[in-house]
Amino acid sequence: MTNRCTVILTNWNGWQDTIECLESLIRQDYQNLDIIIVDNASSDDSIQNLRHWAANQGKPVKTKFPTIFSDQFTISPKEFIELKAKAIPEFSAEDIKQNPTVYLIKNHLNAGFAKGNNLAISFALNYLQTKYIFLLNNDTIAEHDAVSQLVKTIEHYREFSVLQSAIYYYDDPQRIWNMGGHILPWAQIKYYREVKKQQLQPIDFISGCALFAKAELFKSIGLLTETFFHGEEDFEFSLRLKRKHEKAAVVFPSTVYHKIGISVSKQWSNGDQKILNFALNRIIDMRSYFSKPVWQVWRFFTQIYFFYLMITYYRLAPDYALKISRAIYVWSTRLKRVNIRVLNYILEQING
Repeated sequence: MTNRCTVILTNWNGWQDTIECLESLIRQDYQNLDIIIVDNASSDDSIQNLRHWAANQGKPVKTKFPTIFSDQFTISPKEFIELKAKAIPEFSAEDIKQNPTVYLIKNHLNAGFAKGNNLAISFALNYLQTKYIFLLNNDTIAEHDAVSQLVKTIEHYREFSVLQSAIYYYDDPQRIWNMGGHILPWAQIKYYREVKKQQLQPIDFISGCALFAKAELFKSIGLLTETFFHGEEDFEFSLRLKRKHEKAAVVFPSTVYHKIGISVSKQWSNGDQKILNFALNRIIDMRSYFSKPVWQVWRFFTQIYFFYLMITYYRLAPDYALKISRAIYVWSTRLKRVNIRVLNYILEQING
């Protein structure tokens, strides 16, 4: 009997992407697989469309990967269980199905990426007796052996507690998007951009886009941080792994294709929102890891770097970039957490 694995997706107004991802998951050659979808209070009929999909009443999936969606692989039976987030404590052992099951947890608000994932992780740990947890962005699709390659690797190389799939661009499937990376001393990431000949490559930054871990790890080091609404969760998690001397690696034969930028563009439409969110996330995150004097010096040079990004990458006017830089300096000292409400308030103050 194979060990139970739970795949977790969060959905917010993206049911088309979620269903394409689900279709790739039910075609996995790893059969002992549960799927949890957390819907963060979508307003685009996501719930109804997911119900239609579960009842085989949905429209055919449009995809650029017809080989993945052919029926040459065994399709797991899919039970579909809906429950509201607030009703989870009423869930009982009798409600657990032995065959592969899709669980839809409906949130009453948009709780963000980390909080949505944490809800599902806790559900899996408490009710599903799962051995492995696979956090997967809903705007991805997975090759038919993506999960089995991860399970096979983690059971062979027992020194690793966290693995990542090799992630390629959905629109350019031969091009690498993310293979994990190395966290530099000044809190930036050196990303790996090539496939090695061996089965896996040790890394110390692991992308939350396709993060696979032993379930017991979340019990020992904790869940994703909820300090940030969108972004930074995987960086903070990677820092925690590094401090705890937990080993991570990218598994090259486990392949995932990612529709880059969809989740970010839905949350942040403008460059000033994106850079403000990124800068505050990173600076506030590192406040917990550096000593205060080191953090102050690091923040000074990091803000110069962010100002450079505003001008060159985000194409903001220099005077506007300077206003954002001042706001980052002030608010990175005051804030304990970052959310949409705070970001919108800061931008309103800047734009007066």
